[in-house]
Amino acid sequence: MPTVLRNGALYLLLAAVPLALALLFRNVLGTLLPYLSLLGVAALLIVAVMRNRSNPMTELEKRCRKLVEFSPEGIAMLDDAATIVFANPAFAQILGTASPATLAGKNVLELTHADDRERARAQLAEIAAGQPVSWTERRWIRFDGTTIHVEVAAVRIVVGDQRFVQVMVRDITERLATQAGLEASRRRLQALFDAAIDGVMFFDSEGRYVDANPAASRILGYSREDLVRRKIGDFVPDATRERGRQILAGTLARGEVVGHTEVVSGDGTRHQTDYRTRANVVDGVHVLVFHDVTGQNEAEKAVQDLSRRLLRVQDEERRRLGRELHDHTAQHLAALRMNLVVAQRGAAASEPRVAEALADSMALTDQAIAEIRTLSYLLHPPLIDEAGLSAALRWYVKGFESRSGIAVSLEVPEETVRLPRDVETTIFRIVQEALTNIQRHSGSASAQIRLVHGEQMVHLEISDAGKGLPDALRGSTDALFASGVGMAGMRQRVGDMSGTLAIQSDDRGTTIAITLPITE
Repeated sequence: MPTVLRNGALYLLLAAVPLALALLFRNVLGTLLPYLSLLGVAALLIVAVMRNRSNPMTELEKRCRKLVEFSPEGIAMLDDAATIVFANPAFAQILGTASPATLAGKNVLELTHADDRERARAQLAEIAAGQPVSWTERRWIRFDGTTIHVEVAAVRIVVGDQRFVQVMVRDITERLATQAGLEASRRRLQALFDAAIDGVMFFDSEGRYVDANPAASRILGYSREDLVRRKIGDFVPDATRERGRQILAGTLARGEVVGHTEVVSGDGTRHQTDYRTRANVVDGVHVLVFHDVTGQNEAEKAVQDLSRRLLRVQDEERRRLGRELHDHTAQHLAALRMNLVVAQRGAAASEPRVAEALADSMALTDQAIAEIRTLSYLLHPPLIDEAGLSAALRWYVKGFESRSGIAVSLEVPEETVRLPRDVETTIFRIVQEALTNIQRHSGSASAQIRLVHGEQMVHLEISDAGKGLPDALRGSTDALFASGVGMAGMRQRVGDMSGTLAIQSDDRGTTIAITLPITE
């Protein structure tokens, strides 16, 4: 180390602090604030030295050295050739070495990335001319060969006839990586905002829209510039204008609102939308996301209409087949039996084998007639049309008990007033489906059916004492109705009648409760 530097080390260290303070204060006050008190102490020490040069400097020198050694900023001194003559521990740590002595004699240009060296030379020339260099971003090469990003500030210092450059360095590699990550996230979020199918709109606490994505403009039929001049509630029909104020109040009070509403676009088209709000995605700014479900609702309605028509066609076809079997097929079999009786009388005396075959044929014919009549009644009991629902249920339950061995308790009113045809058909089909499920799945030895009706509604309850529904179906309505065609048809029939359907099941059995409105 040059003699003048060795002898004046304290002066250099003390002089570097206020110069660095001036430079940092001018350029990066926000970054300097955590260290401002430390540098202020150093400045006070300089004043003390200048006022009393005859006092021993040992203790003051130690304090100043500690200030530099413990500084989080890298600090180094360069000579006229840009060679490092002093470096603090932070400077060494930035370059990946534990000992500042390792840096002695290194030229600062050797540490600079090749692509940044020309600019570094130009800045060194500016410093030599007396111009300080404020914080400048630069790339350096660490001892392990990795490239880091640093910010460098420098100023010239003159000690006697010696000139030095004080350099202050910050490692900003992590900061730049964080900024790059944030920028990448911002771009991804912007891409999602711009490309989203759902409308996304931001609004303030007064309900004024502050931003809108292209999907919102497309659904609502307004440009972004037009949308940001509107408020929540401006796009709902006049009759539901209060909805906007409710959405805003609910968002601010509860932090989130979920619902469904109709909106009117710029050309007067009405859209059904599902929406969700979330409060304070940024302080004082809230988000509204809405999905146009108009097409989905129309498709669901079309499917429901189709299902309703299919059920009606099915009932009509059952009715037609039942009548066909009863009025024609069963009659043909009855005529066949009479012919067999005639043949049996004529052939019985002369040919025993023929008489035996005719007797067997008559028995098979009787069995076929009984089965045809049962099948025709199951397809569509004529008692529903002739005697009403209660009589048809009594007949069906009696036959079900004989076929299944399950005891059924039936409680139905005496038929005084007939229910609408669709209501009677729906109730009968549901009882059929429910008893069939009890026979196939419940393991119950008994079942109970209770039917009551008033002037405006009819209530049906069917229960058993079986093992109940499987655990996987008890807590999921969707899974339950997807488990079989019969359950789905039951729900469809009840839904078509604007009724309600509830199913309760546990290990002691299952209960189905249905309520249907009575309309002409």
